[in-house]
Amino acid sequence: MQLSSKLSSASLFAVLTVFLSSVSASELSWVVGNGKVSVSNGPTTDFSKQFKSSKASTPIAESVVIPPGSTFDVSFDTLISNATSKAEKATRAHQTVLLISSPKLGVDFSYPISTRASGKDAKLSLSIHKKLPEVLLNKAVAGPLKAEIVVGGFDSESVEEVVVKGTSEDEENKESPKTTIKKIYTPVDPTRIVLTERLIVIPSQPEPAKKGKAPAPKPSEVALPVRNEALPEIHHIFRAPPHTISRSIALASIVAILGCIMVLINSWTLFAGVNLGQLPQALKAAPLAHTTFMASILASELLFYKYYLGDSIFQTLASLAVVAPIAVYSGSRALREIKTRRLNGLI
Repeated sequence: MQLSSKLSSASLFAVLTVFLSSVSASELSWVVGNGKVSVSNGPTTDFSKQFKSSKASTPIAESVVIPPGSTFDVSFDTLISNATSKAEKATRAHQTVLLISSPKLGVDFSYPISTRASGKDAKLSLSIHKKLPEVLLNKAVAGPLKAEIVVGGFDSESVEEVVVKGTSEDEENKESPKTTIKKIYTPVDPTRIVLTERLIVIPSQPEPAKKGKAPAPKPSEVALPVRNEALPEIHHIFRAPPHTISRSIALASIVAILGCIMVLINSWTLFAGVNLGQLPQALKAAPLAHTTFMASILASELLFYKYYLGDSIFQTLASLAVVAPIAVYSGSRALREIKTRRLNGLI
C-alpha cells in the first residue's frame, strides 16, 4: 500500500477520533478489559504485558522492541461502563483500531482489530516489518513510535416501557391505559489507551540483490517524504493573441479590389454589351423584379461579409436559404423583361 493512501486513511480516522473526543462526557463510556500486548516470534513470546483502560493506567515504561520476523500482538475485551452504577457490559464497538504513529513526523497509521459480536477476545497480530511503511522503520528519521488503541462507536440503544393513557374523548382508552416500548439512545464516550511511547522496530537485513536487479534500499537510506509543502511556481505562457495586418496594407487591398471591380464593369460595358443607359427603361418596365434582384445580390454579399466577421456557417446557410429563392425568382423575371425588350428591338 502506498504511503499516500495510508496517510489518507490515517487522516480520516484522526478526524473521527477528534470528533468522538469532542462529545460531552456522559454516564456511559467504552472501556477495555483483560488487555494484553506482546511481541512474539512463532511459538516464542519475547515480551508480554497486561493493560486496561482506567484513569490511573500509564504507558508501558520499558521499550517494546520488535526484532525482524516478530509480530506485535494485542488482545482485549471491549465493554460499556456505566459510571453511575459501576456496571460493565461486554459488547462490540463500531470502531476498534490500533494506531501506530511517529510523533516526530506527525503521521499515524490505523489497523482495524477484529472483534467478536460479544466484544470478547478482540485480537490483532501485526507484522510490523511488512505492514508499516519503510520510512517509519528508520529510527533516525521517524524516531520512537507510539502505539495506541482507540475504541469508539455510536450511541447505546436501550428500551423502556411507557404507559400511554387515553384521551378525554375516549373514555374506554382512559380507563384502560396501554403500554408501549420506547427506544432510548445514550451517548457513549470513546476511549484512547496509550500502550507504549517507545516502540522500537529493529530493521531487517536487506535481501541480496538478484542478478540484473538493483539492491533494495536500506532503512537508513529511505528519504523522508515531502508532504504539505509548496511546489515550485509554474509560469505558464499563453498563446499570443492574433495580430491583424496594418491599416496601410488593408487600405491598399481595398483600393486594389475596387479597381478590379471598376475594370470588370468597364469590360462588361465594352465587350459584353452591357449598357447602363438602359437601366431607367428596365426599372420602368419591371421595377419590382429588377429592384428585388439587385437587393438580393447585395443581401448575399452582406451575408458573406458577416460570415467573414464571425457568423457561424449554420447562421449563414440559414440566411442564404431565405435570400437565394428570392434572388432566383426575381432574377428570372428581370431576364424575361430584358429578353422582351431585345426581341422588340429596344436594345
